[in-house]
Amino acid sequence: MESITLESIKSVNALAEGYALAMLEAAVVCFDDQGHGSGSILPVTTKADGTTVNFVVDWFLEISENIRKSYQEPNRTTDYGAMCVAVLLSINLIENCSAVEPTIGNNGFDFYLCDEDDELNFLIARLEVSGIRKETTKNTVAKRVKVKKTQTSRSDHSGLPAYICVTEFGAPKATFVQK
Repeated sequence: MESITLESIKSVNALAEGYALAMLEAAVVCFDDQGHGSGSILPVTTKADGTTVNFVVDWFLEISENIRKSYQEPNRTTDYGAMCVAVLLSINLIENCSAVEPTIGNNGFDFYLCDEDDELNFLIARLEVSGIRKETTKNTVAKRVKVKKTQTSRSDHSGLPAYICVTEFGAPKATFVQK
């Protein structure tokens, strides 16, 4: 079984400390809000055939009253929490991914995945992220993955492969697939 520690988001290269901390806090709030504690199992579907890798998700952050108050808006909190999970899964699942860089503009994806050791091919892929606090019949991980695959078409001209990561905090579960 694989594992990720949410606090490791703070050491991901190319992310500002405050940005990474906001992702960490949001992820812990999302897991906690759905009744999950540190040590929870996150099944991650990694292929269209349903291949799943289980990750143990750990964290040490205690949710203070200020953190709880700061993350009351559920959509933004879920987005930031999903970014934390997606970035950490990228580093664990994609060969040579050692950094992420947020994108600029409306290009259909959220992050560039980077290989810091390769100066000629620094950018290795695109990552589109989405989060669902609790899946419903109208808002499923599968439907969201389909929408996000279409959305990334706006930047297909880059020639970089696209990955989609949708995290659902209710079960919890995630899908991390290449387009």
